[in-house]
Amino acid sequence: MKKITKIIESLNFPSGVMAGNVVEVSTRCGNANCKCMRNKNPEKHKFNQLSYSNAGKTKTLYIKRKDLPLVTELTNNYKNMRKASLALGDEFVKLVKEKGVSEASKVFKKSFNKANSHNKENKKLEKDLKVAQKSLCKLKEKSKNQSNQLNSLNRKLSDTKESRDNWKEKSNIFRDKMDTIAIEKKQLEKDNKKNKRVQEKLELENQLLKKK
Repeated sequence: MKKITKIIESLNFPSGVMAGNVVEVSTRCGNANCKCMRNKNPEKHKFNQLSYSNAGKTKTLYIKRKDLPLVTELTNNYKNMRKASLALGDEFVKLVKEKGVSEASKVFKKSFNKANSHNKENKKLEKDLKVAQKSLCKLKEKSKNQSNQLNSLNRKLSDTKESRDNWKEKSNIFRDKMDTIAIEKKQLEKDNKKNKRVQEKLELENQLLKKK
């Protein structure tokens, strides 16, 4: 029963199935000026197509490059489905030989219901996983935005610190200039007093000379 259930579960292909084989075709377009018509090292045009059988006749279907991965998956699904169907048929025949058709049918039905239940659970898990992945993407985007904001704040802080340091440097230069001016002012006041005394002395001497 476990083997039958497992085989039935493997028959679930949500992306679909497609009969046939994917083949790569090389051809020439016939244009005399095309690189595919060169006598030396011709470069043929390559494309992919699906080769399949319909009503006993082999037919082909052109495959766009963007659709190649999906078509390859679909054809692989079809091959796996055929293998699983054959294996399921073999297991059912074994059950018929062991328990008879009626009992084998009951076992098959139980296996089918169990496989269907598992598939539903898997679909729910897949849905939950998609929701979780979506939430994770939002968190990553939010984290990225926060990181950008943090970097921006760090740059602003660095600029502010640099401005503050420049201001300190300018302030120190200004303070040094003020100190120099203060020293020069004191010296100038001292020189003025000295000159005033000398002037007063000269005036006094001049007055004495006039009296004589």
